[in-house]
Amino acid sequence: MAYTIRPLKQKDRRTLSRMISSIAQSEEFKHLVTIMERPDPVAGAPEKTEDQEEAATASTISFGVDVVKLIIDKLDGEASKWFADLIGVNDEEFLELDFDIELDILEQLSESKTFAGFFSKASRLYNRIKKSRGTSKDEKTQSDSETDSQNETSEN
Repeated sequence: MAYTIRPLKQKDRRTLSRMISSIAQSEEFKHLVTIMERPDPVAGAPEKTEDQEEAATASTISFGVDVVKLIIDKLDGEASKWFADLIGVNDEEFLELDFDIELDILEQLSESKTFAGFFSKASRLYNRIKKSRGTSKDEKTQSDSETDSQNETSEN
């Protein structure tokens, strides 16, 4: 029997975010993030071509699917409960479904604009936070250097 996932809702974002938080410190997740990181466009750079946009979207979807596969591996019970909810069955019924049901659900998730949008927005937010932290560190390092120089001058 074929199952179709329901439209993704706010509760799914919360569930997914909670599961991602649970695996965020794992080496496997850190590796996925490293692969996914890409530099922000430079100000004044030419607009992305349609092919580049499609490639970025495909990369984001692939990252999302890889994250969910890692969640399945690390948090099998939580992932199964979420998947059961997505297709409208209870936990026990889900465990009795076809061997490849998770793959069917992953395929449907990968085709969902909401799913892709979540990871796309999360990626942009992550890059902004990372960039602002880098700027703060650079400013602090520069400020520390200036303070050290002033202290050396005062001591002489």
